[in-house]
Amino acid sequence: MFNKRIIINTNIGCKNNCVYCPQKTIVSSYKKISDNTVMSLDVFKKILNNIPKDYNISFSSFNEPFQNPDTISMILCCVDNGYNVEINTTLVGLNKNIIDVLSNLSLVCFFIHLPNLDDYFMDKTDYLGLLSYTCKHVKNLGFVYFNSLDYDIKNLVESFGYKIKCGTLNSRCGILFKNQGYLFGPGFCEMKYDRVQSVLPDGSVNLCCMDFGLKHIFGNITRECLLSVYDKNVWKLFKKQQRMFDSDILCRNCEFFVQFFSLRYLYYVFKRILDNLGFI
Repeated sequence: MFNKRIIINTNIGCKNNCVYCPQKTIVSSYKKISDNTVMSLDVFKKILNNIPKDYNISFSSFNEPFQNPDTISMILCCVDNGYNVEINTTLVGLNKNIIDVLSNLSLVCFFIHLPNLDDYFMDKTDYLGLLSYTCKHVKNLGFVYFNSLDYDIKNLVESFGYKIKCGTLNSRCGILFKNQGYLFGPGFCEMKYDRVQSVLPDGSVNLCCMDFGLKHIFGNITRECLLSVYDKNVWKLFKKQQRMFDSDILCRNCEFFVQFFSLRYLYYVFKRILDNLGFI
């Protein structure tokens, strides 16, 4: 069965500035919502109280989570309260002491986004040392890179028996690279089981990790339960707009939008049947 998941953005404004991550868009969009660009531990605790226990807490999305020094405390707070935790990181902001803490936790996954060739997030020697230490001590590791990969990194990761996935660069809903075009017709998100709603540093809930322009905000879970967000008219209207022939929603510029009665749609119908039968 697919896990329920909510993504936590511990800060807005990532200093890594990866070429495929439109930081200017997310920073300018978030300024219209709040001045609190760094999530405090107190705000996180309010957020956590409003997330059901059967949701995985994923630290990732628009930023490097460990650029917020309180992120490790947030992770420990999740574990202490019985939540499953997923981490996506570039390793920026981590050190051996934090890695030691993480090594003692039963994480669902610890996914490392590797730097591009000649585009390290930090000094290469320091990075390789930290990466090696992480490979030695942390369980449930996964690795991804985009564009090109430094052979030193490749050889290091593979020496520990891990495989590295080459990620696919996408348009970020037309913000970067070539826009795939506007999609008409009813449909749904191809990544509906993985591309879930994300929480911003002030507690606002936005559509997904593709919504860099923050076009869709559904509520704030410092003040209300996550499940109540899905009962609000603004969420119900969005779901209705997905089923229209034409509507002003982000999905129509996204390559992950699946139009009904297409070949991709039939694939997901078959996948859902297998899921219900317990084969997935």
